[in-house]
Amino acid sequence: MNALEVMKLNLNVAYTENGDLAYRSSGAACLDLFSLCGGMRHNIKDLVKLFVKAFAEDPVTAIKILFYLRNIRGGLGERNSFRVLLKELAMVYPETAKKILYAIPEYGRWDDIFVLMETPVRDEAIGFVKNQLEKDRCAMKEGKDVSLLGKWLPSVNASCKETVALAKKVMNALGMKAEEYRKLCSSLRKEIKIIEDNLRRKDYTFDYSKQPSQAMFRYKKAFLRNDGERYKEFLNKVVEQTEKIARGEEIPEAEKVKLNAKTLYPYQIVEKFLPDMYWGQKAQKLSESEELSLEASWLSLDRNSFNSRTIVVRDGSGSMYTGGSDSPINIATSLALLFSEQLSGVYKNSFITFSERPQLIQIPGTCDTLKKKVHYVSKFDEVANTDIGKVYELLLNVAKSENVPKEEMIERVLIISDMEFDYCAKGISTFEYWESEFKKAGYELPEIVFWNLAARKVHLPVTMNEKGVKLVSGASANIFSDVVSDDLKVVTPYEFMLKMLEPYSEFDKIVA
Repeated sequence: MNALEVMKLNLNVAYTENGDLAYRSSGAACLDLFSLCGGMRHNIKDLVKLFVKAFAEDPVTAIKILFYLRNIRGGLGERNSFRVLLKELAMVYPETAKKILYAIPEYGRWDDIFVLMETPVRDEAIGFVKNQLEKDRCAMKEGKDVSLLGKWLPSVNASCKETVALAKKVMNALGMKAEEYRKLCSSLRKEIKIIEDNLRRKDYTFDYSKQPSQAMFRYKKAFLRNDGERYKEFLNKVVEQTEKIARGEEIPEAEKVKLNAKTLYPYQIVEKFLPDMYWGQKAQKLSESEELSLEASWLSLDRNSFNSRTIVVRDGSGSMYTGGSDSPINIATSLALLFSEQLSGVYKNSFITFSERPQLIQIPGTCDTLKKKVHYVSKFDEVANTDIGKVYELLLNVAKSENVPKEEMIERVLIISDMEFDYCAKGISTFEYWESEFKKAGYELPEIVFWNLAARKVHLPVTMNEKGVKLVSGASANIFSDVVSDDLKVVTPYEFMLKMLEPYSEFDKIVA
């Protein structure tokens, strides 16, 4: 090892907010970005730095991570973070940005493109929009379906000043007069049948099963106020059919109803029950109908059943209680509940919460609604320090137990946290310390998944070649199946990243 290599090792040392040893980098800039990007919506400055470093290391992999970050159905669904990085890419590497324009509405939304209006890619972005508008005009004439571009064109008569200002920029760039632009937007939205037009006209003849996720969640009070009887009938059917399906009953196709929730974050639902429990604030009192709406949304989230000996670990320490509705504790609680519901056998509806000490939470059968589950979980909170070491100690004691056969041992530990762990031992991280303790005792540490919710600072618990570890981040539940699936059971964090990015192979053709 030469002097520069020793210097690099010394400079790679980082510390958590509570003094635990960590790493400034995993050893691969792309893995750093992949591992932390979903938890950096409130740390944009460091997010941009990570992206610049990742792009310099491997442009194609960096672009794949960019769209993994944005993917609203199979990835992390982070809109603002994606837009910031897309703009950065266009400013510094405009030729690459031009090549990936086509993919923006596929993985995100058409209005993501408008962040390029003040960049060197402006003309190409507007040209792309013009081309789609022409296709949509032709489709309308031929009675065919149009794209969703019309839904996301900014309105010149909006109440938001920023939206109006953007609309004028887009309108001028398209070479249109205000009246022409308004008519175009109106005709396209009529074809798309966006629900906002129905609400504006107070026309509630639409099919609730066909409305998009965020709109159904955003306008639920309007539905209750103006179409209460029909909306509640729909919600009750959603709940009843979900329960029947869970019991293995068949629902005739003609009777099926669906509440779209694919693009919802679980915390958006759970946090409605939390303010008085976690923030010392008086919660807005929810009516029975509003609670029914939330329950139906929760039951409609995508889920499967996984026969996996995975134990979920939720961080309930004081540092998790920062921010507002998307605070780490809200995200962690929602993911722990949703993930544990999908585990089969003895692990179902069970997870560990920790702060000063680990506690096993097993949701009782009497907690048969989301509200009751959240209320039950809140009674275990300590809101103290972040002693993850006690969790490792608990796991080792379980491994030593003579009462547990090998085939019943825990195979995976999913730690949902902001990763600000407590100091453990001089010159070694908590993970490394307990990894060695397992080896001393003759046991192998279960696979560890570090799920980072809030990367306030850039540090990682392990490096890229650590065996039996996965590094992920974010508030989305989309990637849970990949984390617990044996199809993606890999050796190191770097290999796991490569597996997760395989669906984005279309970007292999991009040359920076």
